[in-house]
Formats: sequence, C-alpha cells, structure tokens
Amino acid sequence: MRDLALRKEEVMLTLKDLEMDFKMKKISEADYRALYSEAVHQGSLLVQQIETTKNAPETRRPAESPVKPTHKFCTHCGTARVAGAKFCGECGQQI
Repeated sequence: MRDLALRKEEVMLTLKDLEMDFKMKKISEADYRALYSEAVHQGSLLVQQIETTKNAPETRRPAESPVKPTHKFCTHCGTARVAGAKFCGECGQQI
C-alpha cells in the first residue's frame, strides 16, 4: 500500500512539473498533451489499485489458542487422566 501511495505522489509531481515546463515553454503543446495524458492514465490506475487494496478483506492467520491442548490420557503410561490433575496418578509423570 505504501509503495502505491509513493508512486501516486510521483505521478502528481510529474503532472506539476509538466504544467510548469509547458508554461515556461520548455516543451511543445503536443508533447505536453501526450505526457500529461499518460501521467493521468498512470495516476488513475494507481488510484484504482489503492482503492482495491483498501477494500480487500484482510487475510489474517487464526489466533493462537491461549489454552494448551489437554490429553485425556497420560502420554507416558497411558492411564486415564483425572480432570485438573497436573501429574499422572499412576506413574507421576507431569501431564
């Protein structure tokens, strides 16, 4: 998005420079019209891209669950886990 905004700013500066150069008679009217038309076209494409980017749905990763998954059985000996227990009642292994 930032890159698009910078490119849009460059096009705007180009348009201002073209107007100044034409007023100072540094470029012909034919060149001015052709260059101005091209810059306006580029600017309009950039504005469309910016608007498309603004309106695009954000892609987010699913949030990490703060709750660690619990096992119903001790991963060491296979004994059924007692709800809320931090250690296995059979082998004493931390769950």
